[in-house]
Amino acid sequence: MRLVVFGIVLLASCLPALSQQVVDESAKYVEPADLEMLFSTARDDLADGYSAKFSWLSKKRGYICGFVNAKNGFGAYSGNTAFRYEVSSRTLEVLPPANDALFGLKELSLRNSGCPTSI
Repeated sequence: MRLVVFGIVLLASCLPALSQQVVDESAKYVEPADLEMLFSTARDDLADGYSAKFSWLSKKRGYICGFVNAKNGFGAYSGNTAFRYEVSSRTLEVLPPANDALFGLKELSLRNSGCPTSI
């Protein structure tokens, strides 16, 4: 009996949790197919893309903009971070932390595309 319980726990821990979600009502501003592409790219590009929680979504000039909160390499949520997803190229660009050398350039790039950089 213990072996069966251990096997179930082991199997469950190996399967990724499909918990990607939009935590507010902003999903209505993005087409479902585009939202699925965003989720797929986030699963591939983020440290723990399956844990991503999206908010404040909008679609502007071929981009999906908003904020993402996902787990980092230590397993803790990193906080809402601005992102821009280019639908045509399936490219996800996440704003780095403010102390990162590229912060200013990426923030300017996001703003120029009409995306917000802070809540």
